[in-house]
Amino acid sequence: MSENINKISVIAKPYIEKIFNEVFKIIENDLGALIKNHPEFNESFRYLSIFEVRISRIIHGILDLLLKDNLYSCKILLRPLIEHTLKLDYLIQKSLSDKNDNIFKEYALFCDLYEELQYQKSLDFKSKILTGEEIDEVAFQDLIKRRPEIKEYSRNKIIEKANQFTFRNIFKYLNENHEYDFINSSDEKMKKSYKTYLQIGSLYSDLSSFIHGGTFADGFELKIQLDKEINDFEIIDISEYVVIMNFYASIAFIGFCNTLENKYDENIKRVVDYQLEYYKKI
Repeated sequence: MSENINKISVIAKPYIEKIFNEVFKIIENDLGALIKNHPEFNESFRYLSIFEVRISRIIHGILDLLLKDNLYSCKILLRPLIEHTLKLDYLIQKSLSDKNDNIFKEYALFCDLYEELQYQKSLDFKSKILTGEEIDEVAFQDLIKRRPEIKEYSRNKIIEKANQFTFRNIFKYLNENHEYDFINSSDEKMKKSYKTYLQIGSLYSDLSSFIHGGTFADGFELKIQLDKEINDFEIIDISEYVVIMNFYASIAFIGFCNTLENKYDENIKRVVDYQLEYYKKI
């Protein structure tokens, strides 16, 4: 890895930490008061805090791997980073649009039940192999035995509700509805970051190969080993995606708090200023 390429990852880390600190200061100092003042968003704040911590950990994991030139593992972590970030943003936009935290309640309930159903199907998979019978209904009845409280929902209802949190639906919604729009920013790199953020679905699909050990990932590994320029380009690319995800995850959370209490304008300004400072240094 060349010194200049290595420098990009080193420069990114302190700015990422400064931006995340704006989020964590609110979580640490104001979360209790925000929940008390806005009980209709109780679940929103609980899950948003969890998402922010997870996103921070994934980002720091990617940065550490970048400095070790482990690009394959970076690509693996980049996919869940995109999913975590866009899901957080989607939940925020929907919650603000609905003016309550029902979307978070549905996320907590139906995604949990759907994962339980998938787990039950895996337990019953042996039955399908031996008998050749369809196991969906069998798995659902077995799930009811373990979780009797779900009797009020049909299997189709659980799947339908859980499907609103698929990446495809989240991505479509965010491209049509977004609170923070930097497309008219006077800074060209901020404009580009916003366009990249809203076009990231195609990257998400490509990264599937790295998760599942596909042939596209095999070709990538060979290319970066044989061509230093491609290797360096990938480092720049991954660094950019990480910085963009960090920025939009943070701005979405702070913006959510600001919409409710209108006292976090300075936090938002600092986050934007940190992003602009980073762009001036690379």
